[in-house]
Amino acid sequence: MKIILFDGDEIKEVLKGCENVEVDDETNCIYFESGELCGIKSDYAIVDDDAVPEDAILESNLLEPEKVRKISSLNNRCESAILSGFTSETTEHTYQFNTTDQINMTQQYTLLLGNPDISTVDWKTEDSGVVAHSRDEFISIVNEAEEHKRGKIEKYWRLKSKVQASTTREEVRSISWDGGETVEES
Repeated sequence: MKIILFDGDEIKEVLKGCENVEVDDETNCIYFESGELCGIKSDYAIVDDDAVPEDAILESNLLEPEKVRKISSLNNRCESAILSGFTSETTEHTYQFNTTDQINMTQQYTLLLGNPDISTVDWKTEDSGVVAHSRDEFISIVNEAEEHKRGKIEKYWRLKSKVQASTTREEVRSISWDGGETVEES
């Protein structure tokens, strides 16, 4: 067996020929037949096969945390892209789309569905202030808002899937919200 101590991408120390290895997480010590390591401040890997290259072990121990960080970052970028708003093809106006705006838009849409007598909806735009929209325009805007949101969510799902399928940290690092996918940029 061998114990590999590493810090980030750097291998700090490799102890080969370690037998009967036990880890005590409470004392932060690794005990083995010929000694002990206590007060360990770096990450480590314990490997059964002394023949496995240290770099391969380092990669395998760092890959999953890298994936977790990347997925979290992509999720944050997705949420930010959704909340940043959208421009309607129907009206050519730009609309806010933060959480409150989404709730208000859904409420207004529900009112339209429940009351066919509503013919116009006044709604705030980012580029022209409050604008009167016809019933049909507003329903189209709601549909475009859903397409905006759904497009971002589906993009996140595709990128997350790429991250999960990655086999190296370099692959994970090459995936980004802005440049890691050219397929369907929403």
